[in-house]
Amino acid sequence: MVPRLYRALLVALVFAVMVLPAASGLAGPGEETEWLTSRTPGFDLQAPGAVLMDGTSGQVIFAKGADEPRAPASLTKLMTLVLVFDALKAGRIGMDDVVVASERAKQMGGSTIFLDTNEKIALEDLLKGVAISSGNDASVALAEHIAGSEAAFVAMMNDKATSLGMENSHFVNCHGIDAPGHVMSPMDVAILAHYAIQNHPELLAYTSIYDGGFLRPGTKEEFWLVNTNKLVRFYPGADGLKTGSTNQAKYCVAATAQREKTRMIAVIMGAPNSTTRFAEARQLMDYGFANYVTIPVVQAGEVVQAGVPVAKGSPATVDVVAARDLLVTIEKGREQAIGEAQVEMAPLCPPLRDDSVVGSLLVTDDAGNLLGKVDLVPCQDVRRASLPSMITRVLGWLFPFVR
Repeated sequence: MVPRLYRALLVALVFAVMVLPAASGLAGPGEETEWLTSRTPGFDLQAPGAVLMDGTSGQVIFAKGADEPRAPASLTKLMTLVLVFDALKAGRIGMDDVVVASERAKQMGGSTIFLDTNEKIALEDLLKGVAISSGNDASVALAEHIAGSEAAFVAMMNDKATSLGMENSHFVNCHGIDAPGHVMSPMDVAILAHYAIQNHPELLAYTSIYDGGFLRPGTKEEFWLVNTNKLVRFYPGADGLKTGSTNQAKYCVAATAQREKTRMIAVIMGAPNSTTRFAEARQLMDYGFANYVTIPVVQAGEVVQAGVPVAKGSPATVDVVAARDLLVTIEKGREQAIGEAQVEMAPLCPPLRDDSVVGSLLVTDDAGNLLGKVDLVPCQDVRRASLPSMITRVLGWLFPFVR
């Protein structure tokens, strides 16, 4: 029989374990990947705005006029596509939704897929119409389907820009026809492209189609789509993203390509002609692929720390895994400068879901520059332990010799 004093201590200890809060939350969210430009290539570009970004880490390799707001033309539609895929991911719309085209959509000029008023068309076909052939009418139809009106959708576009830190962008419409106050900077386009690739890689299945996408197949209105981005056919590894041209914007492109594990994003804005925009995007990506390499660090679901204690948790320990793949990009020849990955994680406290962010895995180079990071999550849900299980656990701590 346990003496009365021991029983009192035991009750007090169990109460403390069950009631008192455990440390939770990290010391800080961690710095985003630093945008390093240790090599500054000397490009003689005609375009007044340009950015070369590593498509994995977001590292900026080259920038020219990067923060200057400019008319973006149909680069606008990259935001439209991002919001479409955000809505698809959230389950608010589906690829098989039937969209009814409005009179407003039909009246759109410029690049169109020739929608008619009250025409019923699958959402996926509209998506192709925007991603491949840059349809202004398809953009309006999608905007109205998602938000109820183009004006409401534009408000969503501006909210998304703010959340992504696109400080030099403002949207007035969903298609990119020149309008006062409708602007994006080359850096903001690159930030948006990076977000799209990292969060909606399925978008690339559409932007990589050069031709062959049929709308209204088998009807007299059958429409053959040809991509406005010629790089997806003529540049090795290119699979997106968007072109644009208007009188005010001149010629623009947000291009991306992947070779092995390395992905590059090139943004050109304000080029004097179409040939120049594609040539200068190629020049930027050629430099990126020639000078940088991307190295895998950890795969999604890979155990980073095993058996991490969870105070008051059931189970009492849990494996912590990477939430997604982590790859880091570094200059060729400096691969040995990649340091050991470091874990930042506070004590765990239930309840936890298998998607609860509990820490970070960070990779730096030998100078301490952050090359990349990935969130860490539990490999399973962890609930709060019951009182009987906690009593049993405490007894095991107090009397480890008792079996």
